[in-house]
Amino acid sequence: MVKSVLIADDNTFVRQRLCGLFGGEADFEICGEAENGREAIEEAQELHLI
Repeated sequence: MVKSVLIADDNTFVRQRLCGLFGGEADFEICGEAENGREAIEEAQELHLI
């Protein structure tokens, strides 16, 4: 079963590294990225995750 991951961090480097780590795993799918919590909630709502 593939798990969807929404990456949220205010540091671009951290987001890129996390995307690289999760992107290399077959069990995970990156469904979006956000620079802060507010953007993460908006993205999750748009993707119908919450």
